[in-house]
Amino acid sequence: RTELKKRPRTVMAHQGRVNGLSFSPTQAYSLATYSEESTVKIWDTRLLKLPISSINVGATPVCVRWSPFQQGLLSVAVSGDSEMQIYELSSESEAKFRNPGSLTGANTDSLEDSRIAFRAPRGAMRTRAGEAIESMSWHPTRPHHLLVATQKEVETHTLVHQLPIAFNTTNELGMGIHGELSISRSLPSEQAPDDPSPPPDADISAVMRYRSTRGYGLDLTNNYWISVELSHPDLIKMWSWILEIQRPAGGHDGA
Repeated sequence: RTELKKRPRTVMAHQGRVNGLSFSPTQAYSLATYSEESTVKIWDTRLLKLPISSINVGATPVCVRWSPFQQGLLSVAVSGDSEMQIYELSSESEAKFRNPGSLTGANTDSLEDSRIAFRAPRGAMRTRAGEAIESMSWHPTRPHHLLVATQKEVETHTLVHQLPIAFNTTNELGMGIHGELSISRSLPSEQAPDDPSPPPDADISAVMRYRSTRGYGLDLTNNYWISVELSHPDLIKMWSWILEIQRPAGGHDGA
């Protein structure tokens, strides 16, 4: 049996009753709460006087979950909607949120220095059949995967980050991943290692790595055969079409 040694602290969190709460698994003292209002509030439990952030989600929240892999990443589902709203900390708030000691000496009479902000939700992610979300959970072992439950089924959705990517004229591949910049040189196809091609459901990073080591870039014919190796019908059609329009017209003498 567990007994409370101290009298619990209380705060008027919402106008209506608190329908749910979620502690962050990656950040001590961070707590999200929601009620019948259209607002999700973020709290620091050491400074339980005012919320450190309020997010207007547009309707009554039915489920709020923190990502177990990325600090400050929050998923929200609202009543009667098929959309998964994904929020993440603004760049100004990341350092403050990641340093749990940054608020220790904060003045509880003025919490402006402890407030954090979240970016607007990412592009819409919706259930496949347009069914309203009943509940959802981050996958416990696969980063950026959401398990979403509707009245009909449980779906798996992958949160895809925008990855800027570009090749230069020497076939070097530049890729931005979060705050990092990666530059790698693609090998000619005849020097490609003998590693097997990734399966069709492989993570996009594995596919991009495979394409890079096979010299995927400015050589259109090589791009076609790499797409064949990957059994990617859409890319096969695209490169076939590009090769066809690039081929010089011949055999038409106008007779």
